Amino acid sequence: MNNHNGLILDSTKLHERLQKLGAAWSDADAAYKALEDVTKTILAQEFLPATGAVTEREAKARTSEAYKEHLKALAAARNAMNTARVNYDVARVYVDLERT
Repeated sequence: MNNHNGLILDSTKLHERLQKLGAAWSDADAAYKALEDVTKTILAQEFLPATGAVTEREAKARTSEAYKEHLKALAAARNAMNTARVNYDVARVYVDLERT
């Protein structure tokens, strides 16, 4: 434990907090990347059964409910990943500031 600026810091608790925030960031990053990895697959699944010229089939695939829902989930996962990263970075900066 350190006493700095009138605060008592428990390095073990700070370490555990950083670990939890880092794990949350890692989980959110993995979830986002998993969704990102299947984007083309979902587009293809919507494209293949569509009828018409290639450009028309692509337009149908990109405007399908399944593809739009996937993009919404991808955006939500990206937001969660970015939020988790910010939380981790803020905690790290706090620890760095308290050490100095």
